[in-house]
Parts: sequence; structure tokens; C-alpha cells
Amino acid sequence: MAPVQPYPPQPFPPAPAKKKTGWIIALIAGVVLLAVLVIAVILGGGSCSVTTARLTEAAMASEVDPDTMEPITKTDEFQSDTSVIYATALLKNAPEDTKITATWIYLEDDTEIASVDALSTETNQAVSFSLSRPDNGFPVGQYKVELAIDGKLSETLRFTVEASAVVLKPQLTEAAMASKINPDTQKAETRTDRFQADTAVIYATALLVDAPKNTKITATWTYTDDKTEIASVDVLSTETSQYVSFSLSRPDNGFPADTYQVELAIDGKQAETLRFTVEEPAVVLIPELTEATMASEIDPNTQKAVTKTDRFQTDTAVIYATALLIDAPKDTKITATWVYADDKTEIASVDVLSTQTSQYVSFSLSRPDNGFPAGEYQVELVIDGKTAETLWFTVEEPVVVLTPQLTDAAMASEINPDTLIPVTTADRFLTDTPVIYATALLTDAPENTRITATWIYVTEDYNIGTVDLFSTEASQAIMFYLNQPEEGFPAGQYKVELAIDGKQVETLVFTVEP
Repeated sequence: MAPVQPYPPQPFPPAPAKKKTGWIIALIAGVVLLAVLVIAVILGGGSCSVTTARLTEAAMASEVDPDTMEPITKTDEFQSDTSVIYATALLKNAPEDTKITATWIYLEDDTEIASVDALSTETNQAVSFSLSRPDNGFPVGQYKVELAIDGKLSETLRFTVEASAVVLKPQLTEAAMASKINPDTQKAETRTDRFQADTAVIYATALLVDAPKNTKITATWTYTDDKTEIASVDVLSTETSQYVSFSLSRPDNGFPADTYQVELAIDGKQAETLRFTVEEPAVVLIPELTEATMASEIDPNTQKAVTKTDRFQTDTAVIYATALLIDAPKDTKITATWVYADDKTEIASVDVLSTQTSQYVSFSLSRPDNGFPAGEYQVELVIDGKTAETLWFTVEEPVVVLTPQLTDAAMASEINPDTLIPVTTADRFLTDTPVIYATALLTDAPENTRITATWIYVTEDYNIGTVDLFSTEASQAIMFYLNQPEEGFPAGQYKVELAIDGKQVETLVFTVEP
């Protein structure tokens, strides 16, 4: 299939010339692809002469004087969205009815766009031909206009059309309030302008279009009646077109019943105003416990678990049971009953009363004088007499905690391949040494203790590489090595940093000599 030309050749029959004192307008009738309009205008003055006609001062222009038809802004470079492109010249010494022809050609595929004739009425006249912008703009590329007198080429004008710079004007569309959005796209899923006081999150969303990168969108939340500002949040765009969302989370006591509005602004200029209403909840709160867990440590201010675990030592100081109470009317009773599961012995039962709709609650069991008995335990959490959660945990005898260490760390040029113990220790090596070893004895190491060796060329402050190995025994010899490069070890100072589970414990220094 042949490529489509932006300007397919079209017939342009010249309109009949109409004589008029001082100026002539020649219009070309015909259909041109992309709705190109071509106009030729001749203005002039003076008396008729029999001298040979000629064209002078030929030029392209983006603007002409509408009275004289002479160019105001000469140029041979145009944008694709230019309204009209002009070709102008001065016709001199022209007998009456001298025919001037302008042929417009798109050079990228040698397409003739249009050919226009005009007849002179004066000896000396200004000549102007124009090409109007198509619906989709002028195709980018090189053009020329051939100006002929009575069929003989007189002047050739060339010009270029370049792509117009795109100026983005960001806008917000689809602005809406919502109780739910798509977390991936930020688009509203459940649109509404009426919310309950216990709504978890209220969203304001919109589609941002035609936005340059880092366009700032601001959402300002206010009470409608007294204009009290609740919050103001900015986001910066990352794409030309994207959904943006802003959210307001429920306060501890719920949203106050009232009318609200959200003003959305683009780069400081107001673009949309959304209004919504918060109503008192029509339903009775049903308290629940979530995030129930055992813990060895809690935040004393919030009662939230800091260190969650279901395994404790007999010498643990305090064991905690925590949970998040939600949707709770004031004075909701939460009961924790601690049971030694091995023989079903009830250890303790404690009540607390809620003070907020949503709050963390915690219960604790302190260590007896002789420590917690080893075994299985459970904590039953009850809301107003109804079991809500059951937590299980185990108390174990204390275990001996091994503290791994590295001893006898040394550099070596030779080791025993069976025991990994150095045969020849050294801290000075030659550049042609085949292998340089770093060795040590690992003791008191739990299985899979990680030992890391980091080799550093100190002279150039260059990190050569890092190697990890994992222990298989409580006590064992370990070895790391560095093979000779093809060109030999660079002379200079080196060091090997040995670390246990990420903590540096030894540094071995050695020298390579020529």
C-alpha cells in the first residue's frame, strides 16, 4: 500500500479574473485535502507601461498589510498551527492582464498543493498569495512556491513548517466525593456526597488531564458554614493524565455531623469545589476486637503491641494480651480470662471499660516469684459477656544463648585443606602469590551464624568484594581466600574486615609487595 500523502494532488482551476481599479482578488474554487484555502491578492498603482514585467522583493511572510498587501513579518519558518502563510512580491513594468501564477509544492513527497493565477491591473503592483491552515494544521516539512509570469518561472521561494510546541493546560474532570476508591488507579468506585459520622475514610477524587509533570493539585477541606479549615494537602502530578485522590480519616470520636466542602486547586488556581454532608450514624455500634495478639512489650501510651510473640521464657517479666477495640459505645466491657491450658486452671480474670469508640486495650500477667510454669496457656477476650477472641501462647524454659566469637584470626599463604587451619601465617605477600587466605576460629556459634569477610584495597580505598559463609557447628575453623588476578595482586596495603551477623569483630591488615 502506497504511503498517504499529506497533500494529494488536486486540480485547482483558476477563477475568472475580475478587473478592478487598484486591486484584484483571485479566489480558487475546488476541494483540497485538509481544507487548504489559497488566496491570491494583487494591489498596486500607477499607469500602464509596455516594459517587460518582472517580480522583485519576493518573500514569504506570516503577516501582510491588508491595504497594501506588502509583507509586515517576513519569515521562511512557520509553525504547523500558523493561521495563514503568505508569498509576496512586487510586480513591475507589467502590461495589463499579465498573468502571475503561484504554485505551492510540498517538497517532502513533491506534491503540488495548489496553483493560483492572478491578472495584473496596473503597471506596478504588490502581489500576495496565501495558504490557509488545514483542519489538522500544516504538515511538517519543506515547501516551495514557484512564481511565474505568463507561464515563465520568475521566482522560487522556499519555507519550512515545524511542529507547533504543545502547551498543556491542566484541567480536573470527573471530580467526585467517594467512600471507596480503587487503590491502584485512585479512581472513585463508590461515589456519594453523604457520609456517616463513623465512616472510616472520606475521599475526594478527580481526573487530572493535560498536566505537565509536577503540576501541583491542592485539596483544602473546610466546614461549609464557618469556613474553618480542616486540612490542606498538596500532590504533584507524575503523568499527563492521571486520577488524583485526597482522603480525610475518621477522628477518634467520628466525623462531626455538618456540611463540608473540598476546594481543588491547580497550581494555586481554584478548579473544582466539592460539597458533602456528614450525618449521625443511623445504626447501633457493634463493638469488635481486631489485631488481637500476645506481646512481650507494648507502647505504654497507646497500649499497642510493640514486640509480638506467642512464645515466652519462664523468667519473662510481664506477658501482655492486646487488641484493638473498634465501634464501641462508651463503657463497653472487655474481659480477659487467663487459663493454664495444661490443667485448665484459671489464673486471673480482669475487666476494663472502654472510653473511646476506637482504642487499644491491653491485659498483663506478671511473673510469679518462681517464674511462669512451663506449658501452654490461653487468654479468652470477651466483649460484654460474649467471647470475641482466644489467644494461645507457650512458656518455655530459658535457653542458653550462644554468643559467637572469632579467635586466632590471621592471614596466611598456606592452609591445611582438611582442617582450614593456617600452615604458614604471614602479613606480607608478593604480587605473584597464588592465593591469600584469611582464617579464624569460630566458637559458641548457633547454627547458620553468618560470617562475612570484606576485602578492601586500602591504597586505592577500593572494595574488592564481600563473601558470606554460614556456620554448621558451634565451634569450627573458617577460611576466606583471594585468588591472584591475571596481572597479579596490585602492590599496596590491604585489609580484611570479619563480621559476625553483620557486626564487625576483627580486622586483618596485610601488605602486597612487588
